Amino acid sequence: MGQRILEHVCAECLSEWREASARVINHYGLVLGNPEHRTQLRVAMLEFLGLDEDDEER
Repeated sequence: MGQRILEHVCAECLSEWREASARVINHYGLVLGNPEHRTQLRVAMLEFLGLDEDDEER
């Protein structure tokens, strides 16, 4: 997935996501040791970056 993001997402958008991800984690009280919380963050990331979940499997 990381390679796919690098190929399809501009550097500025990725930088914006890094900042937004901290806000998402804090807002929802996500604990990244919890697999369900990691999934929730991944879904938020895909939505933020405008990627489909299908892209994750490619």
